[in-house]
Amino acid sequence: VIGIDGHLPAVPREALSPDAIRQRFAAPPRWEPEVWLERKFADREPAQASVLVAIVMRERPTILLTERTTHLSTHSGQVAFPGGKADPTDADAAHTALREAQEEIGLAPSLVEVVGTLPTYTTGTQFIITPVVAELIPSTIYRPDPREVAGWFEAPLELFFDRAAAESLDGEG
Repeated sequence: VIGIDGHLPAVPREALSPDAIRQRFAAPPRWEPEVWLERKFADREPAQASVLVAIVMRERPTILLTERTTHLSTHSGQVAFPGGKADPTDADAAHTALREAQEEIGLAPSLVEVVGTLPTYTTGTQFIITPVVAELIPSTIYRPDPREVAGWFEAPLELFFDRAAAESLDGEG
């Protein structure tokens, strides 16, 4: 990580291509979070969890996100990646992310190509989350479980790597 401020340049669009993404996960850089402000519940027992960072491989790739229903006990109403707490029967972080995505949005694991994982992140609620990065084909059909997911949407991948583009959306919804 070079820095975390807005002065950083946008990631070039060619670095967000399917081949470039696969190449990056072939030898990912070591990374530790720069900010630990969420450590509010240190008295809770940590719980392993995974999320699916699903890149929809459109001409301009997008990221699949969900909106959690408001009645859930944790993270209710939040915009989130599909995912959740690990079960004892899960083989690994990828299995957890794929199982949870299938439960939440009806995503068949056979339609997902896992390309790698990002470093874990510990939330203030003591979930130790492993982001599992995967690719999806654009024609994938989702069937959200209304008990868990209020809706789903895709955001352009480049918005996650270009602060100026993301800031231009402020107030647009």
